[in-house]
Amino acid sequence: MRTLLVHCARSGLETLAKRGDGLGAWLRRMLKTKDRCTVIVALAARLARIAWALLTSGQRFGMQPQAASAA
Repeated sequence: MRTLLVHCARSGLETLAKRGDGLGAWLRRMLKTKDRCTVIVALAARLARIAWALLTSGQRFGMQPQAASAA
């Protein structure tokens, strides 16, 4: 599972970093100060937490509008 999350993060990093939401802003800040591989693993961990929260709550995933500074 960890490997799949890292591959997912690696493949989606550029697209996600261009987005105007909180996740995109967080990734752009991380890419300025951290090594690319570190950012990929951090994104994979964040995706894992999102998946865990969805599985345990039973809710459906829906993008919520966020301010770019709230990451």
